[in-house]
Amino acid sequence: MTGLKSGFLAFILVVISLPFFQKELAVVREPSLYGYFRNARMPGLDSLTWNHWFNESFQSQAEQAIEDQVGFRKSLIRIYNEQDYCLFGVANADGFIRGKKGYLYEEEYILEYTGRYFIGKRTIEKKLRKLKAVQEKLRNQGTELIMIIEPGKASFYPEYIPDHYLVRGRTLSNYDYMVQKCTDMQIPFLDLNSYFMEMKESSPYPLFPKYGMHWSIFGATLAVDTLNKYISKQASVHVPAFEVTEVTITDKMRSTDNDIEKTLNLIADLPETELAYPEIRFGSDTVDKELKMLVIGDSYYNSIKEMFSENCYLRDDFWYYNRKVYPFIHVDGHDVVHDDLRDRIQGYNVILLLSSEINLHCFFWNAVDQLYAELFPANPDSWFSTYENGIRNDRGWFRFAVKQAKENFTTLERMIAREAAYQVYQNFNTLDPASKEDSIVYYMQAIRSSPNWLADTWKKSKMANISLEEMMRIEAEYMYKMN
Repeated sequence: MTGLKSGFLAFILVVISLPFFQKELAVVREPSLYGYFRNARMPGLDSLTWNHWFNESFQSQAEQAIEDQVGFRKSLIRIYNEQDYCLFGVANADGFIRGKKGYLYEEEYILEYTGRYFIGKRTIEKKLRKLKAVQEKLRNQGTELIMIIEPGKASFYPEYIPDHYLVRGRTLSNYDYMVQKCTDMQIPFLDLNSYFMEMKESSPYPLFPKYGMHWSIFGATLAVDTLNKYISKQASVHVPAFEVTEVTITDKMRSTDNDIEKTLNLIADLPETELAYPEIRFGSDTVDKELKMLVIGDSYYNSIKEMFSENCYLRDDFWYYNRKVYPFIHVDGHDVVHDDLRDRIQGYNVILLLSSEINLHCFFWNAVDQLYAELFPANPDSWFSTYENGIRNDRGWFRFAVKQAKENFTTLERMIAREAAYQVYQNFNTLDPASKEDSIVYYMQAIRSSPNWLADTWKKSKMANISLEEMMRIEAEYMYKMN
């Protein structure tokens, strides 16, 4: 009995010491985790101060550093993720969820599809008016500005979205209203989202992968064929053709076809699913490339860049999210420079704006506003509009606004306007120059911030039989004229 206890104790001690030996000696080679990770650093003794000790920041940083450097950490994370996924269907990857029948989604596609991310009719109409003005101005200068709406997985596979996202049903989405208004305003655009949905039943191969967030490689091939024909027609420029000579069916997924699965960092691969991979042959006219294109888009364009650019386009500079220059999209530096934008866009036949449904609330990451400011300098944006754009293009800030809108039973458009108005109010003395709109927004926010002034304005609105918002604007315009 004593020997059994001693053996069990020795076994426990060996198990406990394994992470130490792994950390120091790296005995077992662990596969790397997929995604972006930044391990905490052990705090130095210089940070061991009274303040850091008693507010527990020193201990928290040290604890996190020890956890991040423990032996077998990668394997332990995979075991934990596998347990949660298999037993509870929980995906331990920020922003990703498991849908019905094992279909994986990026959650924000669902929030856009259901209307939770709708930024408002006023905002979209304002953006589209600018887009149309920029299109017409550039066309007169020999450059075609082309807007492309890429497909989204939530729109394509709504039947696999978990039921709790659809309890309240769907409301108007950015995609729905943008398509409607582009048609009304006669703004040319290519809607690949509706194109994919039309092909859903007839396509011989999946256009969206079960475990990926982007279109499948086969879907991308069909999209590029349609895109090239559209560009050729709109810009009157030759784009070389290509053909699919063979299609390979395999369960060995390539490129981005299982990018969500990789992010889950599980132990075992998910159940096999077959996808199609086309072999592409380009014609002899690839030597006659004419198209010089500036592309401002999201990660959907990566597959186009890697598979087709060299053979189809004479030049296609890719500004990823209008922030990073391809191929340096995942590294520090190599940021897009927006100064002297009028000069930078010279020489392009086409400026291509591409956005999938998940990013429509960003409206091409301020690219249209920046082009408008360059081409129409007499009509500068107010600081209020600049703050609104900042909120819509900052992922954390935008999510917070969505949450606040829900909690306050108001629209997202109104919540973003409130937050932008607060920023104008807080920073008004530093705004140079402040426009009339900024001043009116400032006084309206001042009324909201003063209980007595707000109560007096409310009484006036009742007497005039108008809304409080209308009366605040009347008061604000009066203050602007007086000052």
